[in-house]
Amino acid sequence: MKHRRRLLVAALGVGVALTAACTPQAEPPVRVVLITLDTLRLDSFLGSADRPGQMPRLRKWAERGRVFELYYSSTSTTQPTHATLLTGLHPWEHGVPRNGKVKARIAEGSDPARILAKARGLYDGDVSYLDGALDRVLVQLDEDREEIETHVLVVSDHGESFGEGGSVGHGRRLTTEQIRVPCFGLSPRVAPGVSVRPIGTTDLTTTILSLAGVAGEAPGGRDLVDRETEPARVVGMRRAFDRITHERRIDGSVHVLEGLRFYVLDGQDLVTGNFGRAGRSREGRIGPAALRGVRGAVHGGDAPLARR
Repeated sequence: MKHRRRLLVAALGVGVALTAACTPQAEPPVRVVLITLDTLRLDSFLGSADRPGQMPRLRKWAERGRVFELYYSSTSTTQPTHATLLTGLHPWEHGVPRNGKVKARIAEGSDPARILAKARGLYDGDVSYLDGALDRVLVQLDEDREEIETHVLVVSDHGESFGEGGSVGHGRRLTTEQIRVPCFGLSPRVAPGVSVRPIGTTDLTTTILSLAGVAGEAPGGRDLVDRETEPARVVGMRRAFDRITHERRIDGSVHVLEGLRFYVLDGQDLVTGNFGRAGRSREGRIGPAALRGVRGAVHGGDAPLARR
């Protein structure tokens, strides 16, 4: 009897062990982390031929993930870009086409080169500090990645002009320095490396939802997890102004800011122009084909601009 009881206990033990082995393990929780960096230029992150970058720690993290070298922000201003990032809609669709007032200019009679050099030095100091702070955040996120499936997207909302093309600051124009900005992802579902596929802000919205397991909720944009996705035009717009205003550039020239100015990135060719106006543009060259691309992006040119 005692011997039979020992066999029964042993059999129960084996049964429990087999049951535990056959029970599917609970999937780890998923964590999607979006880090947006205000006014970070691409050359501050990657460096350039004549200027080293100020973010060596962040670059090391980026090397473990996928860097999107041709990421273009939806506009050159903070609030419209964030609204696009969080909704997947373009600025003319979501109704946040501008920030508050933009003030950035060099007073007449001053030395532009000296002032710009000082401003860039202060900016570089801030970027270096940000590099250290972000490193601490990413180290913390990395510590429990075995227990939590973690996806991190790091992106700048727009860049900054330090005299390029005569401009200072951001928001008034759609120049490369203001809209081509840093973007990279760290994810077990995204192969590491460097992508030179042109992408825009609406693509990040779709990708975030895909990583969170709700890709079907995205209103538009491409899923960057899918490397087979076909390249498409990237489009965006300048912030909207309540009334006609002016920009004084560092050479003393005054430029009128009016109308709705959009950009189209078709391949690697960035063109900008006013909605409904073809021909020469002070921001760049835009022809009829590119203008049709802009109109097509804005719902065939028939949709009015959403305003607050």
